Amino acid sequence: MWNPENKLAFPLMGFSLKFKITKNIYSINPTVIAENPHDQFNFIIGTVDGNIYKCAFNKPADNNFDYLLQNSGGVVWRSSVKYLLSNMNDKDVIELKNYIEMLCKDKNIIDLNPEQFFKLRPDITKLYKNALKSNYEKHISIVTGVEYNYYVKNLFLTCSFDGSLRLYHQNYHVKSYNLIQLLLRALNIFSVTI
Repeated sequence: MWNPENKLAFPLMGFSLKFKITKNIYSINPTVIAENPHDQFNFIIGTVDGNIYKCAFNKPADNNFDYLLQNSGGVVWRSSVKYLLSNMNDKDVIELKNYIEMLCKDKNIIDLNPEQFFKLRPDITKLYKNALKSNYEKHISIVTGVEYNYYVKNLFLTCSFDGSLRLYHQNYHVKSYNLIQLLLRALNIFSVTI
């Protein structure tokens, strides 16, 4: 979520899209995204290399973090900075609070706004959780479209430069159905029987 008042200098809320193989962390390159019409916190993305990922992020907590930000060593946390913490658990909030307040003390910052907060370089991996939850059978080429079915919950279609149109169920990650191949088979059956 971005705030146009700060000229889109930093996001107020967000998530990361990364996966880990052994000790290496890789970012993914999404080409398309589709929000689940039945659940606003779940979405599907397609990537340049043909992967399809289920993603989700937590609903922002309505927590009042004032109790965690007490005894702040003289630093006033603006509400817009507090909102940034709404995606974090209490332990990470306390750890980040201590780190940021130590830097504020060194730099003589008393009134902490989002711009100053980001200039202090907080640990982004804790601030923005990874949204990738699982992946589906991949396409051979770049994914060019993803769309949820508005009438049948959890079904979505993908298409790709590989010429396939696939149907997936959000809760089953093993098998997709290539609709073009199914259609051609159906046409072949009808042409033989006629």
